[in-house]
Amino acid sequence: VKTGPKLLAFASSIWGMLAGNVTGPGFFLAPFLLGTGMNRLTFVGTLATITLVMNVVKLSVFGVTEFMNVQLFLLGVIIGLITIPANWSGRMLLKRMSDKGHGTFVDVLTLIMIVNFVFFGTVYSAS
Repeated sequence: VKTGPKLLAFASSIWGMLAGNVTGPGFFLAPFLLGTGMNRLTFVGTLATITLVMNVVKLSVFGVTEFMNVQLFLLGVIIGLITIPANWSGRMLLKRMSDKGHGTFVDVLTLIMIVNFVFFGTVYSAS
């Protein structure tokens, strides 16, 4: 997908609506970001920034409601700390990978996540 500013803005709007309402729509935005021509390091940094901002917004929205409590916040912090070694490993792998190999890897993961999203969405909506 060759992505220009208008298409990326449209796709980002759809992603924003999905990300605010359901878990796991990150696969939707990946092809459009890669379609801008950014390299693998810029792509990962952009997704990390988007994810950080989205989670801060969610925390600020849900943090003032009864949905967020101290136990859930601490669980989130612990899970975040546990993921640090995997982030370091991923960074080393990413630096050794080519942009083309990374694009293929992201495409395969995107297809897997779409199947997962549709399958689990169907399973949960049926129950």
